[in-house]
Amino acid sequence: MPDVYLVTPAPDVPVARFELFCGYLGKTASEIRTVPSLAEGMRIHGEKGDLSGDSPGVNRVLLVLGKAAQAVTGAPDALGDGFVIQFPEPHVMVIAAATGNGLWHGMVEFLERYLGIRWLFPGKEGEVVPEHRDLAVSRRPVRQKPHFEHRFLSGLLGPGHREWAEFQRMQYKIHRHHNMINLFPPETYMKSHPHFYPVIDGKRRLPANNEVYSWQPCFSDEELLAESISVVNRWFDEHPEESSISLGTNDSMFWCQCDRCLPRYGAKNELGLDDTSDVYYTWANKVVEAVLKRHPDKWFGVLAYSNLLEPPKRVPIHPRIVPFLTYERLKWRRRKERRRGLARERTFHRKAANVGLYDYYYGTPYLLPRPTFHSVATELRHAARRGIRHFYAEAYPNWGEGPKIYLVLKLLWNPKADPEPLLKDWYRAAVGPEAAPYLEDYFAHWERFWMKRVRKLEWFRAPGQYLFFGETEYLKPLTHEDVTHSEYLLREVVAKSRTPEQKARAELFVQSFEWYRANALSYLGLVKGDMGGRTKEELLAIDLERYALIEAGRDHPFLFQYVRFDRFRNLNLLNWGHPEKYIVTPL
Repeated sequence: MPDVYLVTPAPDVPVARFELFCGYLGKTASEIRTVPSLAEGMRIHGEKGDLSGDSPGVNRVLLVLGKAAQAVTGAPDALGDGFVIQFPEPHVMVIAAATGNGLWHGMVEFLERYLGIRWLFPGKEGEVVPEHRDLAVSRRPVRQKPHFEHRFLSGLLGPGHREWAEFQRMQYKIHRHHNMINLFPPETYMKSHPHFYPVIDGKRRLPANNEVYSWQPCFSDEELLAESISVVNRWFDEHPEESSISLGTNDSMFWCQCDRCLPRYGAKNELGLDDTSDVYYTWANKVVEAVLKRHPDKWFGVLAYSNLLEPPKRVPIHPRIVPFLTYERLKWRRRKERRRGLARERTFHRKAANVGLYDYYYGTPYLLPRPTFHSVATELRHAARRGIRHFYAEAYPNWGEGPKIYLVLKLLWNPKADPEPLLKDWYRAAVGPEAAPYLEDYFAHWERFWMKRVRKLEWFRAPGQYLFFGETEYLKPLTHEDVTHSEYLLREVVAKSRTPEQKARAELFVQSFEWYRANALSYLGLVKGDMGGRTKEELLAIDLERYALIEAGRDHPFLFQYVRFDRFRNLNLLNWGHPEKYIVTPL
């Protein structure tokens, strides 16, 4: 393996990342040497080997960051968090980047491209590290930058999930979460500034404490505006490393109805809610204009949903504000929904210089696999063509959905990538070439289930910004044949996997399906009355397996489920056998 040299200190790159990179090369972080310049690194003599693939010589990888890298990368803004891999001499590879994240992305590319390493899913079973006796690489230069600058999926909260996502180049750029309760905590302002809080039905609604978020501020209040500017400036003073702050509203439809706010609201939007966008963006624009005088180059994320579903009519949106348009674009499989959604997006593009998308990729708490690979690929590719550069999704994965999250993050980096080679590579890496077609068929079966059968249901047509997973309507097309066919395919996956590592991954897919199977059989028998030759006692026992299996996976990187099905009454009752297990506590 080559020697590794860091050209000038790189404080932007955490030491842990260098340690990871070196570990895959069979080295320790202490073996990374620092050289003062790229030219000095070119003159070093190290181990013998054949990095170039065409002649023996001295092999070394030079990691170059920041100003020292500009001779290779060009202007920093042109590359963003991307990287360049070049071969200035036969036995010298340079990985150069303008930012610490970019250099990490280049190191990950080296490990994937030249060593064939794959991180398929969280946990040790998800890591594929081929053995190499010799390392021979193509000397063709590589230059990459991510299309989506903000590419983040929420809900990766199990053991090792965030660490896994770093290898998939997930990156957070624009804060856009619900934030009014943090900017104006009731316990701080309620007594001194009660007018910051909304008037509802003629009375001032004062939140009881900092846990109550069912309110929006009075965005017409001049004192609130002044305090908003002060609070945001102070936050950036205290967090100079942050490039953005969220001006996102609370997750509430209780907007102020005072004499200043209510007359300025527009007509009802398509959700039947007061259109409050003009009042809100008037406030947001003034905050941003003032804050940028003290903190230039900062960004401000907002949530375009519910009462803010549509852009303002009478004011523009400041160029430094990024509205994230919330919608589950799987619903765009219906042409009417797609036309409506694209029309809404175009109205935002006319008002805003930057627009982000906010989607819903939930794996948990769905009771069946939801591997909507090709819909995801289509929508991300089209979004990129429309100039979208920021993307966020609520994911909360069930890793039993296979390459879904892996594919999403690959396409957020490069939405032009063909999903088919990515998927086939994932299947082969997971279970080997003989078993891969059966694993592919398993996920294709469930993708067809959603795209052909579920798509026809009234549940799929229901109004709202996302498909509601707390109901069982999507289970209606389910049959016993879906279960038995899946069992057959997964048996073949196990039988045709060859190495111990492949067998271990195959068994994980079997374990994940045991939970899906328990959901399916208990629903078919106890809800639909299609008992499949089983007694009620047998079905009640199967129903209990749902709870035991989800509990058994609590500490497992692959089997962990953050959004548990038993938090949703209708996934737990409806004639199912154990209603007493309904959880009423919050997440």
